Amino acid sequence: MNQLNNQQQLIPASAKLHLSEVELQAIDTLILNIEDWDYFSTQIIERGLAPIFYKKLPLLSNSQLIPTQVQTRLRAAYYKTVSRSMMLYGAYHEVTEQFIKAGIPVIALKGMYISEHLYQDIGLRLMSDIDLLVREEDGERCW
Repeated sequence: MNQLNNQQQLIPASAKLHLSEVELQAIDTLILNIEDWDYFSTQIIERGLAPIFYKKLPLLSNSQLIPTQVQTRLRAAYYKTVSRSMMLYGAYHEVTEQFIKAGIPVIALKGMYISEHLYQDIGLRLMSDIDLLVREEDGERCW
């Protein structure tokens, strides 16, 4: 079985939301040994983990070793996620406002709920849609 290289090890190490000091130190050590920052940044962006890694940078003592262009890509990925999430949250509030006016109870599921309550930062989790739960008998009225 092949060993993961430093870039490949850094990807899952970066995915965790809340890191212990030992985990932060492990990431700092991996940063020292990254040979291909373009590979790493492309992989982490494609996996939707760039915003989470970007928000960890101030916690890492070796973050200054990450090339400026890579930090710029990570920052752009974070703000792109924030922007998209803001649009989806706007649509969510418009829809739920109409449901409330019509007396239709609604619950936000998955992305909406997770972004606010687990991630506590709408820029950390990519969302592509809005999942809502309504009672079956209210389904027709929702349309």
